[in-house]
Amino acid sequence: GINAEYMGDELASKEKAKADVENDLKTAKQTLQEKQTALDKTSKELKEKESMLGDLQQQLRIKEEVLAEREQALQAKNDQISEKESELNRLREETALVKDEWQATNERLQQKSEELENIQTQLQSVLGLARSITARTNNDAYSSRHS
Repeated sequence: GINAEYMGDELASKEKAKADVENDLKTAKQTLQEKQTALDKTSKELKEKESMLGDLQQQLRIKEEVLAEREQALQAKNDQISEKESELNRLREETALVKDEWQATNERLQQKSEELENIQTQLQSVLGLARSITARTNNDAYSSRHS
C-alpha cells in the first residue's frame, strides 16, 4: 500500500510539475507575444520617424539649394557694386583731373587778362603821348603859320 501511495504522490507531483511547466510556458508565450507587439509598434514608429527624417532631409536640401542660389545672387550684386564703386572712383579721379586742368586754364586766362590790361594801359599811355605830340606838333604848325 505504501508503494502505491508513494507512486500516487509521485504521479501527483509530476502532474503538478507538468502543470507548472505548462503554466510557465503559457506565461512565457504571452510575454513573448506582448514583447513582439511592442517590437512591432516600435518598428512601425521607427519607420514613421525615418520617413519624417527623409522628408526633413529633403526640405533641408531644398532650403540649402535656395540658400546657395541667394548667396550666388548676393555675390553677383556685390560684384556689380564693386564694379560701380570702381567706375565711381575712376570718374572721381577724372573729375579731379578736369578740375585741375580747368583751374590751370583759369589761372592762365587770368594771367593773360592781366597781361592784356598791362598792354592796354601801355597802349593808352602811348596813345596819350601820341596825342600830346600830335597836339604839340599841330600847335607848333599853327603857331608857325600864324606868326
